[in-house]
Amino acid sequence: MDSVLAMTAHTHACCEDPTIPPARHLRKPVTLVTGFLGAGKTTLINHLLSLRRPAERVEVVLREFGEVGIDQELIEDEGVNVQVFAGNSIFIDPQTKLLWDLERLYSRCDRLGTGQFSWQEVDFDRVLLESSGLDIPEYMVTLFYIDRIRNHFRLDAVIAVVDAQFGELNLDEYRKAREQVCLADVLLLNKIDLAAPEQIARLERRLCRLNPLAKLYHTLYCRAGREALIDVDLFDGIPGFDLLPEAAQRHTHGHNEEEPVDDFQSVVLTETRPLDKDKVNAWISDLITHSGKKILRGKGVLWFAGYDHRFVFQCVRTAFHSKADRLWKPDEARGTTIVFIGEGIAELAKEWQRGLSACVAISEKGG
Repeated sequence: MDSVLAMTAHTHACCEDPTIPPARHLRKPVTLVTGFLGAGKTTLINHLLSLRRPAERVEVVLREFGEVGIDQELIEDEGVNVQVFAGNSIFIDPQTKLLWDLERLYSRCDRLGTGQFSWQEVDFDRVLLESSGLDIPEYMVTLFYIDRIRNHFRLDAVIAVVDAQFGELNLDEYRKAREQVCLADVLLLNKIDLAAPEQIARLERRLCRLNPLAKLYHTLYCRAGREALIDVDLFDGIPGFDLLPEAAQRHTHGHNEEEPVDDFQSVVLTETRPLDKDKVNAWISDLITHSGKKILRGKGVLWFAGYDHRFVFQCVRTAFHSKADRLWKPDEARGTTIVFIGEGIAELAKEWQRGLSACVAISEKGG
């Protein structure tokens, strides 16, 4: 049976019309919690539940690797509806099962079976999705690039919990642990009371090398403020093209030859001139088609000639999407910055930069 993942090979056009606002009240936010075994994922779910606003309705969906789930027994809030999709099946892959579970949240609101209902009929406000510690969350993230899911849900953030005490060992031994870090928007370096300061500093440098885009917080029991974990603006760390390259270079600071060199690398592409939207569409489609399997995650801000909106870009492997985000601020320096995280991509950086620069609007080339 084909996985739903195959559907994501159909990449989305690079820009939604900024004059058509999305129905965000119908697209419910989903927070994906990931991390290796024992890092504190269920602790984070409980903390997120404690941050709920009054009357906020939250659905919790847990992925259990085994056939018998126990994490739902650890959810402390009895007023929350918890769903579990457990185990592996020869008949259905976990991504398809999750797709059905998410769609079921909305189909139960369609009481008349017409496929049309108002936002007042939707009986939940937010979804917390916890992956198994042995999962690579890629298949969960790519679901949100499929139109039938994007019509109802939006991925608020991917939060990866990293064990401060055993994080280095997990990163050394398990590729899955490294991929979990690379896919994250937010990293929680948890259990910092169990690790020495130099161990924490070393692990933090490594996390920044693996994922220079993620926001990183030190935590005990995964406790961080609501603003750090919920309703996260995935692009507020990219306020301008001139700031992101500095963040992406954090991986070089404090590194020494004794520290491990991981298999994942980051590539930063920049352009200070406005771009032609059609050329960028073609360039990104070609890049993803030929190199998408090497790219684990991509994120960026785009400046298009003739548009007052900035556009934001995201990709996971061969699935990508870009949309109008907000108006450029009057005092904001405009530009384009894209960061890719992947395996063996450093050697492609110059080629990709030439491709991006070739997308500059013709009037700008002549000027």
